[in-house]
Amino acid sequence: MLKLNHSLLDPNFEGYKVSMENFPIFKKNLEEKCFSRNRPNSMVTLQHMKIFGEENPIFSNFEAKKLYRFLENGDVQMILFDRILKTFQTSIIAHINLGSPDSLGYPPNLQFTSHNLIVASNGISDIFVFLELDGKEWLEMLKIEILAENSENPGISLIEVRTDEKRENLHILAGKLENCEKTGKWRTRIYWITVGLEDLDLAENLTIKSRREILQYGNFETCTIDENLKNLLIFSSETPKFSGNLDAEIESEKSMDFQQNGRKIEVNFEVLDEILEENVKFNISKKSIFLAVNNSILLEGTLFGEIDENSVEICADPKNHKISLKIEKIEDLKWDELLEKSGNSEKKIEKKGFGQKIDKSEDEEKICGGIDEYSEECDESENAQFLWILDVEKLKILKNFDLTGHQILFIRRDNLKPAEICLRFDVDGIIWKFSAQNPEHLATLQAFGYVQASKIQRIWSGCSDDFKFGAIVEANRILVYSQNVAVDGNLVNRKTSSKNHTYLQTTSDST
Repeated sequence: MLKLNHSLLDPNFEGYKVSMENFPIFKKNLEEKCFSRNRPNSMVTLQHMKIFGEENPIFSNFEAKKLYRFLENGDVQMILFDRILKTFQTSIIAHINLGSPDSLGYPPNLQFTSHNLIVASNGISDIFVFLELDGKEWLEMLKIEILAENSENPGISLIEVRTDEKRENLHILAGKLENCEKTGKWRTRIYWITVGLEDLDLAENLTIKSRREILQYGNFETCTIDENLKNLLIFSSETPKFSGNLDAEIESEKSMDFQQNGRKIEVNFEVLDEILEENVKFNISKKSIFLAVNNSILLEGTLFGEIDENSVEICADPKNHKISLKIEKIEDLKWDELLEKSGNSEKKIEKKGFGQKIDKSEDEEKICGGIDEYSEECDESENAQFLWILDVEKLKILKNFDLTGHQILFIRRDNLKPAEICLRFDVDGIIWKFSAQNPEHLATLQAFGYVQASKIQRIWSGCSDDFKFGAIVEANRILVYSQNVAVDGNLVNRKTSSKNHTYLQTTSDST
């Protein structure tokens, strides 16, 4: 359960005010063009759009107060601003092979750590680890080939990089989208790569200690490593799977037998592991079905035709690792397939859990003789969202939290600690710290959910590390929202157009 800290809520919050104060802006025209990856027609899913939507041509190392960008030839250019002289300085400090703008892949990325280590991705197949020398140049310490050059699903995107306090290990999270021909659906493959740093000051190259992979179907928002650098936290609509090769897993994990006789349909599965009640997840409506056993999805999608919801039965044979499903069609027409081909698309069914009673017989446990709770077709939604906490070493899901109904407004990272997630609660934005114990309500951005919903040209949202300021970037302006801060300057009442110079406690929309 997500428990709000009501002391961080302001029931008397009246709204933000607009400051018309002009802020000084300094600029420099850069002759070289930034590198920008073109998105091909084959990368048009919502998950691909999220990756390309996060593209930013300028990367900032806030701790060092430096800016960076990729040039078209693959050079990494550093940009420094002298606050005293009000001048810019530029220099080339590294180079990686980015391919051409039309190369199949994602936008390149840079992420920084607190130990002068920089991790870069060319967006195609490789990740690089650099060591900054005297603030003037980067030394390449490691090149990690994530994908083969001829991969059918090219593209790699950095998610997070973290180092431990003792600088013993560098943890890299990256992800890619790939299409599974057997299911016809896109899935996200998450890589957790651990690089040893014990000999960083002595060795010319670094070595990889471990490389783990997690597969994620459905809607994937993000993931982060917990504060102890032991567990992985994943925000997604479906249960993560521990596997390095899902195609092999599908062949070995389930064997389906589909039979129909008149209006009666019986579907039988044989799975590898013992079947327990708590490991069965089932949801069905007159046109849709979701069935998962032992974290393996057996059925998901739109049925070939309509069924009678009141004549559904699931039976399990724990000894022989078998499970059967019996349903009845509305019309006495032969089904060519159990699921429509389009049912293997990215359409998701809200999973409400499994709480039916079990009636035992000699060799068979009836998991349900009739379904007590159904989801209607209108309940099918992409909005199902969970937080899964994974022990990657033991291949075990420790716990999960249901976040369905709480829109993710933004994700805040600084690569010093786990990512913080801003979820919408009513009109407010609530910033949470998630861990293997309990979620912690860190701060509240008053009415930020309401404000963001009105910004149809929004490109990016975020907040300051002390949570005093929120920001929304649009195509041609930046809106900065402050709360509990005294503000001077000209303030405008949007309704009356009147101006005043009063110091106010809350302000917003500073452009």
